[in-house]
Amino acid sequence: MTEIDADVWLLTEVRPRVILDGYQQHLTRDLAPGGSHWSGILARKPIDRLPDPHPASAAAWVDGLLVCSSVLPWPFADADTPWGDAGTYLEAMVATLAPIETTLKDNPAVWGGTWHQPLDGNIVGFSPRVQEALLGAVDLLGMQVPTARERNRHGRGQYTVDHLAVPVGWEIVERGSITVEHSSEHDGHWVEIEIPDPE
Repeated sequence: MTEIDADVWLLTEVRPRVILDGYQQHLTRDLAPGGSHWSGILARKPIDRLPDPHPASAAAWVDGLLVCSSVLPWPFADADTPWGDAGTYLEAMVATLAPIETTLKDNPAVWGGTWHQPLDGNIVGFSPRVQEALLGAVDLLGMQVPTARERNRHGRGQYTVDHLAVPVGWEIVERGSITVEHSSEHDGHWVEIEIPDPE
């Protein structure tokens, strides 16, 4: 993370005492079953914290930019998760997306995290209807997902379930992945973007 030198990090499953020199942080109030915060935001510029849109999502303004980091539902989630009472995977996803959409709509925003669903290609083991709900949210928010065709290191020829979305019209300069060997089964993804001049 230090070598990449990002302006903003959107993290999931963040240990309570995580510190990265030179960054401010905002973590979800609620903790995941293992004791980590569901999501968090680290930024070099001052953070104006917003209420969590959902127990597993953190949102904030960073230097005039709205950012949100989310853990979204996965199939067969345990009862002690924020969506444990949902009837189906699709119902859990739709209910989770609604407050995130409310927080992010009408503003240029960056939204990322562990979405637990490939957005393209082979989705064996996942849900076409959940994929449709996610793509609908991305479209509603006027976003593009430059990570959609990044590979999942766990095989089956699938793309990643970890994503980063930015407004349509922002230029994707470069992107890449970080292999996380020991602390997570998910890889990290980074995107360098160029924000167009508002004029």
